Amino acid sequence: MNQNDEGLSRTRQRRLDGMIDAAQAVFSRFGLRGTTMEAIAAEAGVSKATLYAYFADKQHALEAVARRLTEQMRQVVDAALDGPGTRAERIAAALFAKHDLTLEIVVRSEHAAELLAARRGILWPVFEEADAAIEARIAEVVGEAGPVGMSPADTARLLAKASVGIGEETQSREELRIDLTRLVESVLR
Repeated sequence: MNQNDEGLSRTRQRRLDGMIDAAQAVFSRFGLRGTTMEAIAAEAGVSKATLYAYFADKQHALEAVARRLTEQMRQVVDAALDGPGTRAERIAAALFAKHDLTLEIVVRSEHAAELLAARRGILWPVFEEADAAIEARIAEVVGEAGPVGMSPADTARLLAKASVGIGEETQSREELRIDLTRLVESVLR
């Protein structure tokens, strides 16, 4: 790749990132049913033709938002698990970091129920892959010192699944942090 190709590639990536930002904002503001490709293009400041060059339809735009969100989740989980603290503190911090992203992006939207339903529906394959990777990382940290009768993988899966319910029902970041810490400490005793 020559220098011009790299510059073009960076320009294309910046444009794509801007369109994903716009799609995220529009989906959050209007929900799945209320979002149109026209609204995403207007938010991104690009023509509909340009938007369609990147995304075939609004489901593909939504999938791009979900892929970026899951990549961010994996990064914040890895950072927390590799950070300082006891095993329980690091796992609680990782689960908090993951769900804090969702709280900021999805749960605070007036269309949260619709967006969360998409996570369990049309976006399931995107999130399933990320959730499996996150559970595997948590299982590494759990190690052999998990609850009696549970493998590290089973412990990680239990913590991950329980944290979803906490994350979806929480009303504040502080409540989220406290409840996830209590969950992890209770399971890892």
